[in-house]
Amino acid sequence: MPSQRISIIGTAGAGKTVFIAALDFACSFKAENVYPRIIAQDMKTRLYTAKIMDDLEDGKWPSSTAQSVKHELTWVWQDKNEDNHTIRLSDCAGQDFRDIFEATDESELSEAQRALKTEFFKSNIILLLINLQPAFDIYKKPGTGLARMDIEVAPARAIRDFQKKGITVYAVFTQSDRYAGRVQREWNDSYENALKAILPQLYHTLVETGTQFAVVHSVETEEQIGKDGTTTFVPKKKIHKANLSQIVAAVTATLEQVKQKEREKKEAEERARREREAAERRRNEIAEATRLAKIAEVKRRERNRIIMRIVIFVLILLCIFLAWKIVGEDIRNVITEESRRREQQRLEIEAARAEILRDLTQAKEPKSFVLDASGAVKMDVLPVPAGNFQMGSDTGAYDEKPVHRVEITKAFYLGKTEVTQAQWKAVMGNNSSNFNVDINGDNLPVRNVSWNDAVEFCKKLTDQKHTDGTLPLEWRFALPTEAQWEYACRAGTTGDYAGTGNLDDMGWYNGNSANTTHPVAQRQPNSWGFYDMHGNGWEWCADLYADDYYARSPATDPSGPRSGGERVARGGSWTTSAATCRSAYRVGCGATIRFNVLGFRVVCVRNGT
Repeated sequence: MPSQRISIIGTAGAGKTVFIAALDFACSFKAENVYPRIIAQDMKTRLYTAKIMDDLEDGKWPSSTAQSVKHELTWVWQDKNEDNHTIRLSDCAGQDFRDIFEATDESELSEAQRALKTEFFKSNIILLLINLQPAFDIYKKPGTGLARMDIEVAPARAIRDFQKKGITVYAVFTQSDRYAGRVQREWNDSYENALKAILPQLYHTLVETGTQFAVVHSVETEEQIGKDGTTTFVPKKKIHKANLSQIVAAVTATLEQVKQKEREKKEAEERARREREAAERRRNEIAEATRLAKIAEVKRRERNRIIMRIVIFVLILLCIFLAWKIVGEDIRNVITEESRRREQQRLEIEAARAEILRDLTQAKEPKSFVLDASGAVKMDVLPVPAGNFQMGSDTGAYDEKPVHRVEITKAFYLGKTEVTQAQWKAVMGNNSSNFNVDINGDNLPVRNVSWNDAVEFCKKLTDQKHTDGTLPLEWRFALPTEAQWEYACRAGTTGDYAGTGNLDDMGWYNGNSANTTHPVAQRQPNSWGFYDMHGNGWEWCADLYADDYYARSPATDPSGPRSGGERVARGGSWTTSAATCRSAYRVGCGATIRFNVLGFRVVCVRNGT
């Protein structure tokens, strides 16, 4: 990737106006050896570009601009610019631009779109050029011309995508002179007020993300048709120099920061290399000295061990002989009886311990925990053996990739169903759901539960079961890790849905729920006996959420990234589509968020797991 790379992107409606603004901006960086590479959007823009070149050759272009762009423009038009320091203007149609930044799956894009998006994300700086003409048209006559998705929503989302990748974004709104009067009449010559009115979502995105922006004027042209039928575009007046001083200064400062960071990175890498080499030499010296010392120590210990064994063996023989002679049969009887008593005591202790842990470690039937005094409310947990599986999906969203092998090294127990409203009330003393509480409300999954609420439930349940003696002290209740959840959900399958593979058999979603939640265990379980892993309600997991975690997660018992602002939720709900109920689908939510589709199920594990 070049050390300094600026990409200039023209959004929907970009044409001659955007072309001139991009060219003007590129000329501002001539002293920095930065040249534009211009890709015209349509035939009009190509003809206009050709007209500019002819005027340059004939000396008709304003002299201040001609001296700075003549050579570069000619070079660009012949497509010979191979310099690493480039500015790229990619004027793509509005639908293409929207598709690029709306797609959640790279396979939805064409090969050209994927290549263009890849080029964008190699940049240090993005200059986003937005033509105000279609925005004015939409504002004056809603429903005409380009859609608001093309001119406002897609650019706003693109800005957030770029900044998420660490790319600095600047926005330049281009405006031909004939539309300037509208600004003067309706918004007292204030472009900021105009942007608030005609592009509110894009304006607020700029403010929230701290993106610098400017509005510039450009030349207005008229068509002329020659005798031979050739169409050309002639400027009505001299080009108006774009007022880009603030943006140019900001871009210059950003480029200098990039240079400085690269210098610092190279210096740090060189220091680290020297330190690694020095450390490696020290380690080798220490390792060699340690190896020789160990060899000598092993020989000495082996010699002493042999001598000690001989001495001990002789002493034992002597003691046995003396004991036999002096004490005789009585001592032998006492020793035998004491050994027998200690062995019996050890066996009794082991049997008692095995009795305590038998239900959790060896039970073939589900383990039921009584949650209320009457014994009416119970919670079943089923055993999940250790094993391995393929986690993620090659056909899902980007945060489900890549598919990778995960090993679960310790067996655990998982709730047979989601935690119900009756179970929640038995442990917490209240019902947080306030949703569909009817005659069957006790068997509905609990809802409106935040991640913090679910963790508190697990702590209280653990304390209760430790107190009444039904849960050994070395076991506890918790939220499952994301890997434990998907391992139990798949139950040995590799498709999108476990069990029969048919979502209508396995769970409730917006295609069969009649727009309401349902009591637990009404659909078929998967092959390991777990109900409602697909649909009915989202289920909290213990892990923090990161969309790129699968690219770096450990292969053994992964427990999520170390930092993040959200927690993982799995399984989909009665309100969501079939795609969100897949075994591999994952989302992130804030730990304090409560929704009427958010619940959880518990896992029972040994401490330290």
